[in-house]
Amino acid sequence: MSGYFDVRVYSAKKTREQRDVAGQDQTITFGVVFNPNDLPQQVSKYAHAYKDKNGEDRMFVTFKVSKGCKFFEKKNGRVVAIERPQHADLEGKRYDACIDFRELNGDPAKQEACGYWANGILITEAESNMFADLNEETAEVSEAATETETEEVPLAF
Repeated sequence: MSGYFDVRVYSAKKTREQRDVAGQDQTITFGVVFNPNDLPQQVSKYAHAYKDKNGEDRMFVTFKVSKGCKFFEKKNGRVVAIERPQHADLEGKRYDACIDFRELNGDPAKQEACGYWANGILITEAESNMFADLNEETAEVSEAATETETEEVPLAF
């Protein structure tokens, strides 16, 4: 799954930018957007439908990440536990994640926990330049074109 962390403490009276970053012991969320046809059955109960800026139907799923959630990353082909990253460092970056979660079905009216809560999350910062490979390929093609243009150029007298 690919998504973003929301590390801001919610306040209805403040815009997102004005909200404070949550403390390290506070719960943050990881949000993922799905096409309705691609929504996994395991996360359909608490998925929220909305329309994106192009008017397309989308489903939004939020995973709550409490202070007890373990963080992992891949190093040299092995999955290793890491310290919980600073919340401010997580903000504004897209991550590819593999999440081990549990579904809680408490009554929100009684302030009981409900939704998807992460037990552990394997994160990898997603590639920020999605055109990197294309740019490299274009550079190689340009170099090849330059080489062939200068090789056997016939001279006219």
